[in-house]
Amino acid sequence: MKIAVTSDSHGSKDRLEKLLTELDREGIHYLIHAGDFAVYGVEEVLAKHPHIETYIALGNADVNTEVLDQISSLSHCHLDIVVSLTLQGVTIAASHIEGVAENELKDKAHIFIHGHTHRLTERIEKNKIILNPGSLMEHPSYIVLTLPDMKLESRILKVG
Repeated sequence: MKIAVTSDSHGSKDRLEKLLTELDREGIHYLIHAGDFAVYGVEEVLAKHPHIETYIALGNADVNTEVLDQISSLSHCHLDIVVSLTLQGVTIAASHIEGVAENELKDKAHIFIHGHTHRLTERIEKNKIILNPGSLMEHPSYIVLTLPDMKLESRILKVG
């Protein structure tokens, strides 16, 4: 099973649309977004891909309540300060700011995801995988996580 991980798309609705289309093509049905995404029109992009279960951690730039309300109404979108899911016995937690998900879920998650810095990082700390997929806006990067073997693949979204 594969899960895509991205963050900090900000106003890049076209890149988010391209990513979701690529995930569709590959049969990837889960997306975790680590925040800073809520701009007008992103709800329409997400609505076009109802078979991609999308977990979104709210970022510091996600203040547009109208957009957030519209996204919250989409049945395939899960939105909160900390989002988590368990698939194939692996629990994944995401927050926009590093440490927030770790403080809330401590030893309950195997993988912690965050964004905010726009820097791609992958490390192991206290037997936990810590990921930051970078920024979909700046360097259109994302990570594909394969479960249950926890294989990580950093990818660059081809734009232009």
